[in-house]
Amino acid sequence: MTKHLTDDQLINYAIRTLTDDQRAEMDHHLTACADCRSRLTEQEAVQQRIHNKIITRRNSATPPSRLTYVAMTMQTGLSNRGLRSGSRLNPLFSGALAAAALLALMSLLIGMFSGARQATVNPLPTITPTDTPVTSMPPELVWKIEGYPDPLKSPGGLALDSQSNLYAVDAGNDRILKYDRDGKFLTQWGSHGTGDNQFNFGITTLNGSNYTEVATAGGGIAADTQGNIYVADTMNARIQKFDNSGKFLLKWGSAGDSAGQFGHLVGIAIDGQGNVYAAEDDPHSRIQKFDSNGQFLLQWNTRPSDKGSSFHPNDIAIDQQDLIYLLDLVSGSVQTFDGAGRFISNWTPHCGNRNVITALSSITFDSSGNLYAADRLSRRICKFDRNGQFLTQWDDSAANGSLKLLQGIVVDAQGNVYVAETKNNLILKFRQP
Repeated sequence: MTKHLTDDQLINYAIRTLTDDQRAEMDHHLTACADCRSRLTEQEAVQQRIHNKIITRRNSATPPSRLTYVAMTMQTGLSNRGLRSGSRLNPLFSGALAAAALLALMSLLIGMFSGARQATVNPLPTITPTDTPVTSMPPELVWKIEGYPDPLKSPGGLALDSQSNLYAVDAGNDRILKYDRDGKFLTQWGSHGTGDNQFNFGITTLNGSNYTEVATAGGGIAADTQGNIYVADTMNARIQKFDNSGKFLLKWGSAGDSAGQFGHLVGIAIDGQGNVYAAEDDPHSRIQKFDSNGQFLLQWNTRPSDKGSSFHPNDIAIDQQDLIYLLDLVSGSVQTFDGAGRFISNWTPHCGNRNVITALSSITFDSSGNLYAADRLSRRICKFDRNGQFLTQWDDSAANGSLKLLQGIVVDAQGNVYVAETKNNLILKFRQP
């Protein structure tokens, strides 16, 4: 190991092409080398901007089915000067972009012709995730909703109550929609604005396509055991609470850095005692915990996804043991905390073929403790057991080409999976075999 890590080593660390032993050796070096940690942070910021630019370009492309991640990498037209965070990052960025494109292309070829896979990267401490054969029985597409009384526009967060009624954030229309388990429309509430029962989920339009400035359909939503509905009103920096018919009950929060205030809300979840957890991305990257009346209880900051790298929550979910799970969109890693904010683990779910580039956008749990993740980039749903072991996946073919840009995901007591698809403005329900 050299006195300082080389640019190539930092690039390989940032784009996750190392074996476990190589990564462990570099982790040890990074612990003692502040200069290398600083350079790695800069490099990972460049990688994140590359990734976000590619996602933006791909979302707005026509037709999206003909454009791969590699093609988008080559077509982004990013300049070194535009993304340079320092003069020394100019060659680093060029190398990163070329390396990312070459790595993705080589990985696809390797996966096609040799069936080879990369070594495990950043697993849970007690397990080694393995590639398990995918089930040959695809899930059944039960129904899909295009919207009523008006078409959906960038649907995002999803939630279920105890009767399996489905609540959806229709982010582009700044409203909440409610359906029964058969997809029958029941009611809706909300409009654009800042008053009670009004929302601003931050949807903008890019080249005729629905798109948000932060690459996600804003607005998390959750239901408690009494059927109350909590909505993360993203751009209004607040949480609103309703009964199950849409009657406004209360609200709390405002823009700011203090306890009970919010930066950019990206998700919301309810534990078994009815406590509310709100996840924020930049500029805070923190979790705040409230009681069911909005009384602030505690807060904590998220931890680095690896030594020297940052973690920015994109979704939050709670399992049957009331453990808190946070998802990072860029790295795809998952952090786990208990209800007091104590860090438990950081791990990276591997969905089937690890040579396929992923961008997990949303996570949820079923009644058996299995974790489900929506993969925006590879257009598939991934399923893991409670220990993080890969179980199965299904892709765009299961939905007749409708899984273009996945956002929200939720599972009912019978194991049916509901997904919000923001590109085609759909909500889909699948029945597992």
